[in-house]
Amino acid sequence: MELKKQHREALINELEKANDEKILAELIISKKKDNELDCWHDMRLFLALQKIKLIEQSLINNEIDF
Repeated sequence: MELKKQHREALINELEKANDEKILAELIISKKKDNELDCWHDMRLFLALQKIKLIEQSLINNEIDF
């Protein structure tokens, strides 16, 4: 589906949220003192990075596949 103005705005909004999630996960991982939640934060970082990659590619291609 080709992106319209509203689609692009929504994707940019989601990109900002994903970047915030990535920054938060990186901050938590860098300051962690226990191993109790390691996997959770690692997975959160991985998912944020994948979301960012997908959104950026969709914006570059000006389309999104369902």
